[in-house]
Amino acid sequence: MTQTNLLEKRKKSIEQRKNRLKQLENSVSMLARKKRTRHLIEIGGLVAKLQLDDWNSKST
Repeated sequence: MTQTNLLEKRKKSIEQRKNRLKQLENSVSMLARKKRTRHLIEIGGLVAKLQLDDWNSKST
């Protein structure tokens, strides 16, 4: 193989790795968002159980 072909192969491999890294980063951020959302939903359920969801209407 020529030097040029080797460089092209390496560049392609690096680009593929970069793309895979971007996919993994997106996956991690999506999982973090889902975890945060689930946590907020659970907190909302606790607030509703404690009947604090109409807090503003009780204070007026």
